[in-house]
Amino acid sequence: ELARQLGVGRTSVREGIGRLRALGLVEVRKGLGAYVVEPPGGDPLAEFARWTAEGAAGIEGLAEARIALEALAAALAAGRAGREDVDRIRAGHRAHAAAAEDGDVTALVRTDEAFHDAIMAASGNPIVRRLYDVLIAELTDFRRGTLALPWAPARSVRGHEAILTAIEAGSAAAAQSVLVRGARHA
Repeated sequence: ELARQLGVGRTSVREGIGRLRALGLVEVRKGLGAYVVEPPGGDPLAEFARWTAEGAAGIEGLAEARIALEALAAALAAGRAGREDVDRIRAGHRAHAAAAEDGDVTALVRTDEAFHDAIMAASGNPIVRRLYDVLIAELTDFRRGTLALPWAPARSVRGHEAILTAIEAGSAAAAQSVLVRGARHA
């Protein structure tokens, strides 16, 4: 019935119900169907923010997770990005380079976020993008602090250029390598 109402295949409905079940929002009763249940706990985003604020996760762990997600997204984007995606990533790079030239830290943070957001979108993986969105909110102050260092803007622009070049070339390995190598030298 849901497949018919939504105009999708039965497999899509099964996958959707499976995801809702994994989130604890649906209970499947064999032979009876799927039922909406009271969500467990509070808001997962608020819980994550509280968890990081309490010091359960160090900035190093968050930064490592950020690099892993950015590397995965860049590798996926190298294989999946269309012309419009690449244009959006390139525009983000140009705006970031201009902000670095101006020395405006607020603009640097904003354009860095836009550049990486364009890569997340080009990855074509909504799960990676959602995880990144949750994670990056916890690292904005860290990003602001690092981009304020005298040498950081030029280094960031060079890194973005290398990522863009790898994505344009369709090289998943190069895109991933740039991010991992850059993280080791940070």
